[in-house]
Amino acid sequence: MAGEKHIKKLRIENFKRFADFEVDNMGQFNLIVGDNNTGKTSFLEALLFDWEKHVWEILWHLDYTFFNRNPSQDDTVINNLFQNWGILCNNLKHSAYGKGIRIWIDEWSCMIHFLNEGDLQFLNQLEVESWHQLSDLKHFLYKIYNKDREHSHEVTTTLQKRNSKLELEYHPFIPFGNGYNNDLIKFFSQKIDISRAKRTNFIQNLKTFIPKVDDVRIGNNTINIYEEGRETPMPLFTYGEGANKLFRILCEIAMNEGKRLMIDEIDAGIHYGRFKNFWSTIMKMAKAYDVQIFATTHNQECISYFQEALEEEEGEVYQDLARVIALKNRKDGSIRARVYDYEQIAYASDAEHELRGGRV
Repeated sequence: MAGEKHIKKLRIENFKRFADFEVDNMGQFNLIVGDNNTGKTSFLEALLFDWEKHVWEILWHLDYTFFNRNPSQDDTVINNLFQNWGILCNNLKHSAYGKGIRIWIDEWSCMIHFLNEGDLQFLNQLEVESWHQLSDLKHFLYKIYNKDREHSHEVTTTLQKRNSKLELEYHPFIPFGNGYNNDLIKFFSQKIDISRAKRTNFIQNLKTFIPKVDDVRIGNNTINIYEEGRETPMPLFTYGEGANKLFRILCEIAMNEGKRLMIDEIDAGIHYGRFKNFWSTIMKMAKAYDVQIFATTHNQECISYFQEALEEEEGEVYQDLARVIALKNRKDGSIRARVYDYEQIAYASDAEHELRGGRV
């Protein structure tokens, strides 16, 4: 099975699409499928909750995913994330633990909890300006959860000591369509370009989309790709969408060593002819860094090539670690998950059984 730190069970209560949702028997490589509006992206966002994180860190991650799903929206709309909790909560219903959101990850739980209606009114009425700046967000969340203002400096200092600047700025979530960006320079420099072995392994994996790549170097504030037989390098951003996306995923796997990484619509920008090798490369890199992968898709070809990669000789060692998690609508509007292991995935393929979507 997956590493000891990898999660096997997730329960979500009162978060976005999920009123009361549970999934068990997850593996190291998890592909989440389902119809539109079954909560595939919300499933990934729930995995941003962590019992070790302070609540402001969790909301900071959720801000990032919300903004990237609505990049054309202005700050007025984005502010709704904090001014209207209906975006995050499933009707703000009362749970056994009060009004709020609760996520169980294995035996641990994490909760954004409102004690009473006064807390909600305070939250909804609060005027937030430039809250997407880290210092403003910390102050904002401090006001919500710690009404005593006297210890504000002490709390902020403690959080800063507990987290490096890199951790504060980093989100273990790759949004839809996110390929090249200057953040890759930082990721590559700090996690790949620190040892000859890691560089060599990274370059070998990059050959999936850039077959003649010979070296990768940072220069003039860009990532330069050196290919065999070519004297001058080419900037990474001049390569295709698939190459840039693979580069990002490989870097972010290294960023999350021993942890988990969520990838929304992993199939976006990948040509079907490259998909089997694409999957093989991701699984190989994730296994080397002991990273648990959660990726969404609604593309049948993505599922098929996921299975084909596992059927390859070098992929057989990953079969016990692979899962397809299908999210399905119930008649009452709730969501149910069904988990397929490798044998069930193969059987469904042979029987031409549709794993995506549908009702239960």
